[in-house]
This record gives sequence, C-alpha cells and structure tokens, in this order.
Amino acid sequence: LIAAMAKPGVCGYWHDTGHAQVYENMGLLRHEDYLKRFGDRLLGVHLHDVKGVIDDHKAPFTGDFDFAILKPFLNKDVIKILEPHAPAIAEDIKTAVGRLKGLYGE
Repeated sequence: LIAAMAKPGVCGYWHDTGHAQVYENMGLLRHEDYLKRFGDRLLGVHLHDVKGVIDDHKAPFTGDFDFAILKPFLNKDVIKILEPHAPAIAEDIKTAVGRLKGLYGE
C-alpha cells in the first residue's frame, strides 16, 4: 500500500505470492489487481505457495497459487526469491525451481 502513496519512480513494490493468495482466498483482493496497478514499480517477489487461508510457505506448485499470472510482470530485473520453509521439503523445492525457470524463462 505504500506504493499507492508515492509517486512512480520514488517507491517500488514487492509482491508476496503466498500472502496475496491468502487475501485472494479470503475475497479481500486479487493478485492481478495489485500487479496491474503496481507492476511498473515491481522490484521483486517472494515465491511460495499456500492452501486455503493458511500461509504456511509451501513450495511453489504444491498449493493454490497459479504462478503463471506473474509471468507478464516478471522480467530479468525483478528479484525473485523462493520463500518456502517447513513443511516444504527439499525435493518439492528443487522441482519448483525447475518449473519456475521453465515458466519464467530464466
């Protein structure tokens, strides 16, 4: 929300897939609304997944989030950080890295 108060070029936006998906699952906001509004200020993303309304930092592709919706907003300059943790397991994280590279072309 800070990005909404600042002029473009003054303040950037960081998108967290898991937190935003929880809000979307609760009917409070949509990822695409934020990304369309602030995508030109996107500095980076935290990539993790969720199921339902519990943000438990699952490995990407093991929950409810459709990672394809980010593709139009991600370029080589956007910082991409995987943020899964327990209960995510190493094999799911390794698989997610390969799928994300394939999806985003990096």
